[in-house]
Amino acid sequence: MLAVIGDQMGGLDSQTSANLARGWNILYCLARLDRQTLELLIQQGFIHPKLTLREAKDLVARLKGTEPNTRKANVRERLRRFADFVRDTVSDWEPDERELATETLTQLIEQIGVAEAAVALSETRTFRLSSYILGF
Repeated sequence: MLAVIGDQMGGLDSQTSANLARGWNILYCLARLDRQTLELLIQQGFIHPKLTLREAKDLVARLKGTEPNTRKANVRERLRRFADFVRDTVSDWEPDERELATETLTQLIEQIGVAEAAVALSETRTFRLSSYILGF
């Protein structure tokens, strides 16, 4: 695992390396990308220090044109339950808890935007590659 990471990412400059995700498993997953793609995704903010393993696997799978090997979460049900929880308890929260919730939810909204952009980028690349291969 370390050899693969070193081969793919060993020559990155310190500024680029500072923007990599943290964790050996995440880096190993990202090492499947070619260097140019890796650097571009770092520059565009798709790869960042808080990237999770699941996000990395999804990103790499989409860029490789395969489906991520993850189970599908029931997003609607989880959001409904979370919204119910917030509505039922927010009036009991301390000011620092409301501030934490606001900051965390803002970060989640940003992560959703990044994921949406990654999907759009992947679809664009897949279309371009398909067009090139098929001669369009």
